[in-house]
Amino acid sequence: MKTTVLGELTNDQEQEFGKRVDACCPILGLLRTGGCQIISSWEIVK
Repeated sequence: MKTTVLGELTNDQEQEFGKRVDACCPILGLLRTGGCQIISSWEIVK
């Protein structure tokens, strides 16, 4: 899953943002609980 976000974030902020969103996403949680391997990547477009 690749997500692109528009904004002004540092690389550290980008990584933290992605981790927090991934951690609270109910769809990702269901997929992972069901045994799916999800590889997330986040890209900030400045």
